[in-house]
Amino acid sequence: MKYWIVAIVLLAGGAAAAWAFLYRDSSAGETRSLLASKCIAVRGPLRITLVEAGTLKAKNAEIVTSKLQRGGLLTWLVTEGQEVKKDEVLARLDDTDIKREIEDLESQLSEARTNLKTAQNDLEIQLEDNAASLAQAQLDLDSKTSDFELFEQVSHPGKSQELQDRLTTSELDQKRIEERHERAVKLKEEGFVTEAELKSEAIELRRATMTLDQARTDLKAYNEFTSGKDRRTKEFAVTEAQHQLERAVAKAESLKAQREATLTQRERQVRQLEERLRKKKEELAQTEIKSPGNGIVIYGSPEDPWQRNNIKIGGQAWPGMTLFTLPDLREMQVSLNIHEADINKVKVGLPTVTTCDTYPGLSITGKIEKIATLANSGQFWMPQKVKEFTVTVTLDQANLGIKPGISAKTEVMIEELADVIHVPVHAVFITEGKHYCFVDGAAEIEERRVEVGASTDIYAVVKSGIVEGERVLLYRPDTYRPAPKAEESVPPAAPAAASETVVAAAAEGAPAAPAAAEAVTTAPGAAESVPTTAQGESAAAAGAPLEQPAADAVPAAQAPAVAPAAATDGAAEAASPPVKEKEGSR
Repeated sequence: MKYWIVAIVLLAGGAAAAWAFLYRDSSAGETRSLLASKCIAVRGPLRITLVEAGTLKAKNAEIVTSKLQRGGLLTWLVTEGQEVKKDEVLARLDDTDIKREIEDLESQLSEARTNLKTAQNDLEIQLEDNAASLAQAQLDLDSKTSDFELFEQVSHPGKSQELQDRLTTSELDQKRIEERHERAVKLKEEGFVTEAELKSEAIELRRATMTLDQARTDLKAYNEFTSGKDRRTKEFAVTEAQHQLERAVAKAESLKAQREATLTQRERQVRQLEERLRKKKEELAQTEIKSPGNGIVIYGSPEDPWQRNNIKIGGQAWPGMTLFTLPDLREMQVSLNIHEADINKVKVGLPTVTTCDTYPGLSITGKIEKIATLANSGQFWMPQKVKEFTVTVTLDQANLGIKPGISAKTEVMIEELADVIHVPVHAVFITEGKHYCFVDGAAEIEERRVEVGASTDIYAVVKSGIVEGERVLLYRPDTYRPAPKAEESVPPAAPAAASETVVAAAAEGAPAAPAAAEAVTTAPGAAESVPTTAQGESAAAAGAPLEQPAADAVPAAQAPAVAPAAATDGAAEAASPPVKEKEGSR
């Protein structure tokens, strides 16, 4: 597509140039073609420049991208070219799904907070229950311990002493009753005591003996059995109370841990939902794209014009996609694409002059600020065969009010040559990689090899092979065909194809040419060498003078005089600058 555009531009430019060089003779009232077949090699100053088309852009610009990770559809856009202030809304993305998700999250968060409050209450209740259980277990232990201590210190000694005292009393009673029975037996023998009284004493003795035996049995049973049993019972009660307290502590810790784990889970759930809700609200805020500063709105990025087609209502905005550019129009630049054959000519800091068709009469000086290290390779679906380097030119003037994105033409001032011999580039031909000129001598036309130096789109410096004042032809004489007589008039015609265009040159300081100036046949594409200089001078006016009309001058109506078979050998070579052997330069 790029090469078709270049071809169309060259074709239109050549036709327009040929039409521009038609002039109206005020005396004759007819339109004639001003053509020349020869020029004179002159010595003088020559400015070496490189003219390239480019695009204006802001030196500094705010890039506005979509930060919404999921992307979204554009539902509203600010008008392109509108001036906006900081934080002013530039676009809105579809927020339907996000709002629905926020509602769901708010509902979940409300339920989670209720569960959290319940978990907090459960923990508090559990802690109170644990405290009560532990207190009861501790009380039981203290009670059992007190019972054991009471047994050891009071109950057991008291019981043992009580039984011992009972035994002692029983022994004394038994002994006393026994002594009394013995006296009663003696008194009965003496007749002082009756048989009934003696039997009563005997019964009392047996009762006392039985009481004594029971006291001895009780003391022995207590000391050997009952006291040990009571001690072990009391000890077991204390041990069981201790175990009960330990179990109560473990159970309390377990229930507390469960309640705390539930509380932690509820807290984490609330935090997660709060974080998700916060992010969703941030996403909702990101659906409203605001201006980071003041400026004029430009859709997309000037570096990627194809993306502009997607920036429309209903279009998809992807994460990181450049939606708007807010250029700072105070400082402007021009982006140029310079052919690889010319890139070594330009250096950072070279002065430039930029003009724009959009702003007639405006000529802006500047300088080259940056030269790309790598050549443009084009897009993967349309790779470039011809390599070009992006060169950035910074304009000197500020606050000009010009707008980015418009086309511009920049002339790079390569070199100022003070005193050199130069001829039009169409006077130099290439054969097998060597440069030649056809010199019109006194006797014959001589093909002479020359050494070519720097060149522009119009003139080439000849270092050797030609001297000042020599006449050189602007066509190859070996492809020349006789033409009708010069006096035949040429009717005016509209611009034709590039192969039918002709080049005119006017001699600077040379004698004025008559109205019916002679014609010269030029090779196809010669119209490309007719641009004017930055000061508005014509091509030839800035350099070599043209020879006066020759008797065999070729009228424009009969041009071209180049045979098709020779077009690739001579005429086509003449149309190309000798020092610019690159694709697309013909």
